[in-house]
Amino acid sequence: MKTLQAIFFLALITMSINTSLHASEKKEILWLQHLRAPWMISSGQFKNQGYGDKIRQVIEKSLPKYSHKTLPINPPRLLKELELNDNICYGPVGKFPVFKDKFHWSKALYVLTGFRIITLDVTNRKLNYPSQISMEKLLNNKNLVFGQITNMWHYPIKIEEFEHQNNIRSISSSAPLSSLLRMMQKGRIDWVFDHPVFVKWANMTNNTSKNENFVTIKVEESLKSPQVVAYFGCIKNEFGKQAIKDINIHLTKDNILQFRSLVQKWQLNDETLKSFMNLNKEYFGY
Repeated sequence: MKTLQAIFFLALITMSINTSLHASEKKEILWLQHLRAPWMISSGQFKNQGYGDKIRQVIEKSLPKYSHKTLPINPPRLLKELELNDNICYGPVGKFPVFKDKFHWSKALYVLTGFRIITLDVTNRKLNYPSQISMEKLLNNKNLVFGQITNMWHYPIKIEEFEHQNNIRSISSSAPLSSLLRMMQKGRIDWVFDHPVFVKWANMTNNTSKNENFVTIKVEESLKSPQVVAYFGCIKNEFGKQAIKDINIHLTKDNILQFRSLVQKWQLNDETLKSFMNLNKEYFGY
């Protein structure tokens, strides 16, 4: 009888220790991270210094109950990683159709301005300083040369209908936007289509004329597109559902304003800065 009591007592101690150890283990969040400066920077001299990285780090510090790890990926790898890992979170990022249904989503973090026509004042003067313009109209103007990034997917028109034209220069390189900006400054192309924050980064880090005053023009075909609102997303399972609940607790007004200030620094010019601030004040009410 004493032997059985001793065995039972040892079993209880073992169970208690295992339960205590299990309870003290931190659940890990695996954060997906791109190399798309200044949004996320997964490697190189400026690693983890993107505005998206800094926003993520605020939330990481607010969630000490979790351990946090980043996983560098390229866009085609995203869906595969969701199949391989059950503890993924992602963001800040928009609810894009390709993965919208794969995540539980947080409250909104900030609103981005839309993509713009980017050009120089000499071309803007030829166009008579428009505040908005049709991208199709620009492509049909054979006197202006468009600089295109090969395989770019977020055009507001069917770009393939125009790709046979002689007034389009396509480029694919390790830094295509930087190359296009240099081509524009040398007069080899007249305009590009991209997001202003990426243009500011490319010009600051790769171009010789770092103080170039790029002109931004709203695109008529994009005006009815949904706003680009940023969120955190966590994988669509019970882990992700709980992680989003924990994240939402810390999406306070103070943190939202901090996030806004981080993105605000990367607005390209007065037009995009004013647009960014107005969009966010209208959306959040402050």
